[in-house]
Amino acid sequence: MAVVIELRVAGSRDQHDAADAKVEEALGELGGPPDGLMFHISWPDNDGFVVIDVWRSEEEARQFFYSVVRPSMTAVGLDAGVPTVRPIWGMARPPA
Repeated sequence: MAVVIELRVAGSRDQHDAADAKVEEALGELGGPPDGLMFHISWPDNDGFVVIDVWRSEEEARQFFYSVVRPSMTAVGLDAGVPTVRPIWGMARPPA
């Protein structure tokens, strides 16, 4: 079942961008985005930012979070916390 992963992080835009660069570096080493990742966005929020990812399965999402996202955030001084995971019952995309 597809899931949405929500992560709220206290930190600056510079920290967000540094963590994003670390994730991009890891993706390069992995040969590109992981198969289960369907969608990724982030935006500023109060004293930090929010990251939302849509994944094909919770297992794929958690594996990527703990092996790539969390270490990338820790490397730039961010506390990634624990992501909120919610099942997706429906999703629509406009035709390509």
